[in-house]
Amino acid sequence: MKNIILVDRQCELVDEFIARGCRIIVLVVETPEQAQSYRAAYTKEQIEIITHRFAVESVIAMEYLDYELIESFRDTQRKIEFTYHRDFRDTMLVTNKYLNALFWWNRIFETHTIDFVFNNAIEHILLCELCLPIAQKRGIPAFCAPTRLIFAPNILDYATKSYIPLCGDTLNDEQLAENFYFHFDFGWIPPFYQKHSKVGNAMIRLLLRLGGSLLVDFLVWGRNVLVGKEGSRFKENLLSYLQLMCMKHYYKKISTQPKEGEKFIFYAIQFEPEGNTSVCVPLQNQLSVIQMLSRALPEDYKLYVKEHPMQFSLNKPRMYYYLYNFGYFKNRSFYKELEKLPNVRFIDLDTSSKELNQKALAVATINGTVHLEATFFSGKPCIVFGGHNMLLKNAKNIVYVESFEDLYNGVRTLLENPQSFVLTEEEIHQYKAYIKARSIYHKSPTKARDMLDSVLSYLAERENV
Repeated sequence: MKNIILVDRQCELVDEFIARGCRIIVLVVETPEQAQSYRAAYTKEQIEIITHRFAVESVIAMEYLDYELIESFRDTQRKIEFTYHRDFRDTMLVTNKYLNALFWWNRIFETHTIDFVFNNAIEHILLCELCLPIAQKRGIPAFCAPTRLIFAPNILDYATKSYIPLCGDTLNDEQLAENFYFHFDFGWIPPFYQKHSKVGNAMIRLLLRLGGSLLVDFLVWGRNVLVGKEGSRFKENLLSYLQLMCMKHYYKKISTQPKEGEKFIFYAIQFEPEGNTSVCVPLQNQLSVIQMLSRALPEDYKLYVKEHPMQFSLNKPRMYYYLYNFGYFKNRSFYKELEKLPNVRFIDLDTSSKELNQKALAVATINGTVHLEATFFSGKPCIVFGGHNMLLKNAKNIVYVESFEDLYNGVRTLLENPQSFVLTEEEIHQYKAYIKARSIYHKSPTKARDMLDSVLSYLAERENV
């Protein structure tokens, strides 16, 4: 029997893991209701501690204060504070929550034998996921399931930052292709907006169409004021929205159309705040990335940058969560700093990114699926700054950057020997096979079983070695 810690906010794996003989020392789910449901369904012998994400964010454990522990996890603290600034503006509060959660999780490891940790999500490093870096520090195997593709999670060995081969129902060609053509549904309405009647839902849809999430938030705020209640961030969100609109106006003012015949590298600015460009990468700063690219280019080349279209859509229901403190991560000063770079050109939002990809010498990215699209569809070289969790960091068309020298030499090779980056059909086939063997379709009926089989097989192989 394996003693494990399982962070399964989607509640997809719990039943399968227990059925297969795992004893869950700590189970973290998303809501209090889910936690209560599992307490009713399982004994303490099966799941010793059942909690939820928000309880971990409110735990008090200062009696386990340990200065050495604090110093050992300074990098983790930086990542967590960065992540939680999406939702909190009070740094002292965020740090206090972090310290309590750190001490609480460390106490779990001190008082229990843990065989492995599994987080059924991307490595955002929320407080409920602090078990990952603590396990790594103690030499305990830890895994997470990031969606490096859109609809297909992988299993990442958190310590080695390598993707393990999956057992069972891995991706087929059709499912792989689906992961490159995601159309963002701005019309989707989150469950917390939903009412219990058709009339109520129709009214919500009308309000969202007229004024977005801010209008609904305003009405909730007004109702709370009338009855003497608090609990709405409408005023803060309104100020953030005005700041966002000023930022959009400024971007439109400085952006232009591409110049015919101009030679350039294309960097598609990524949405902020986003885990893939913050806590999941070592260089979590797009301004620094663009400065490096600017300095590495020859004199006769431009660096085209284009803002992410969703950056200015934070009043949509799907994106509203990011509005509250978005200015902490990116604001107008970002563009002003980039304006100081003489070879950087801001490209109009209406310009086709596909067209820019086709005409560019190369595309550049921190993280995400851009390097996969470049590999499989546009046939372009791709410069990546994404750290060791890129799916195809060693592909022939990738300039993998760990230093300015890597970038400078890679750009020179692009100019002098572009053919060295051209992929053959056989190489493309091999890269696809590598990804498919390490990805599982999110709707697979055997997803939970296959994930556990993959981890157990991987651990057994490591023990044999």
